[in-house]
Amino acid sequence: MNQSVKLAIFKPDGLGDFVLALSGIRLLVERFGPENTAIVVTRTVEPLAKSECPGCRIIAIPYTPSGLRRNLLSLWRARQALRSFEPGVVVSMRHQRDRFYQLLFSAMRWQRCYVIENLLRKWLPPSYFWLENRSFQRTGTNVIDFPIDAPEGLCLELEAHRRMVSSVIGEDVSVDAIKPTLSACVTSEPILLVSPLGSIPEKTYPFPKLAEAIAQIPRIHELLVVLCGSRRQATALESLRRQLNQVGISHAEIRCSDTVVEFVRFVGTAQAVITVDTAAAHIATSLDKPTAVIFGGVYYGLYGPWSRSSRQQWVLPPLETEQRALHPSAGNEVGCIAPSEIASALRRALAVSSGPAAGSL
Repeated sequence: MNQSVKLAIFKPDGLGDFVLALSGIRLLVERFGPENTAIVVTRTVEPLAKSECPGCRIIAIPYTPSGLRRNLLSLWRARQALRSFEPGVVVSMRHQRDRFYQLLFSAMRWQRCYVIENLLRKWLPPSYFWLENRSFQRTGTNVIDFPIDAPEGLCLELEAHRRMVSSVIGEDVSVDAIKPTLSACVTSEPILLVSPLGSIPEKTYPFPKLAEAIAQIPRIHELLVVLCGSRRQATALESLRRQLNQVGISHAEIRCSDTVVEFVRFVGTAQAVITVDTAAAHIATSLDKPTAVIFGGVYYGLYGPWSRSSRQQWVLPPLETEQRALHPSAGNEVGCIAPSEIASALRRALAVSSGPAAGSL
């Protein structure tokens, strides 16, 4: 990479995290120019980054949740790539959750750097952050405090992005401007898209109850029910399809997308979406689709709830005030949600009639 890069955005994350950051990334690219911008993402997200940020230099690095020792060669190669240039400004829109990404980020050089306070500091000992602390102590580093509350319609992560981008560009970014959007074409075909599997077990709603919820949707037999996930989730999706058969829904099919761009485009065609707290929730919301998000309360407030309009209905279990916290053990009661609440939430979402994504059941 040549030395003309003025801005480097560090966002090597999963699909949902990247989608949440997308409007903030676009605002930064608009200010610095795509020809002057490099964006660091994971290989999984790379096709979507190229589609949504045309003209930018996309640097794809491994997504390695399996640990540091198994990925030393990948780490060395990625560090070499990040040390090959020195942008004027580096913006980290990712919390450095493990050593791999801390070591990656520390390899970058900058004149000015903007980072968001690491939430792990609430739970891990100070010694865990010695490498991050060294990076933060470098000249030109600005640490943005993580917010403790957010305006209506935003989650804390989006509010953190709003404050981060405002600090970088020197002007206040509005709430609406930071809400993610995607460029996928939005239509409304007779499809109910179901994304039932969370990244951790606590996010996944029990399949028998989910089948019952889908069966309670009025005129459900007029829709093709499509169960979505990755190829490694195909066996679990087949289990849900059997549950649907047991409640009289035989018109369900499984679709495993080959790329994230294909998945985003398919979400854009659905009339309605039912999803747990996973990437599909952020994609459907970014496209302003009628959506029922089944949310067990894990990391309540951090990545959700958020919405573009009343078409997005988040369904939560009863949570005491003290449970509404960022700690991962908060909530974890997704199974307490009644199937009827999910069906009712989707009906409310579909009742909003304005715009191309609207429908009615």
